[in-house]
Amino acid sequence: MQGVETIDNELSARNAVARRHLPAEFTLVMIGCSCVAMFSIGFGVGVAERRSVGTALALAGLVSMTLFKTLDFDRPQGGFIRLDPTPSKDVAERLARETAAQNSP
Repeated sequence: MQGVETIDNELSARNAVARRHLPAEFTLVMIGCSCVAMFSIGFGVGVAERRSVGTALALAGLVSMTLFKTLDFDRPQGGFIRLDPTPSKDVAERLARETAAQNSP
């Protein structure tokens, strides 16, 4: 019975982490900082005597991908990276069946 409780506790902890999200204020600050960074990149390209479009595109891609991945990791049930609870549930159910079979006379 101890094994079932351990798996159930682990599954509950995993689900609790999946429901937790970044605070809205942090998300807004992060988006604002990304906008300022993109403005700075654009301004720097516009002011510079010698334009380096490759560097500007690389920095813009870095900023946008960092923002995108952070928001994607924050919502594990949606987006490109998903957290599937099926394997943990399958293990918990199998362990419960095995424990019940061992405890029955």
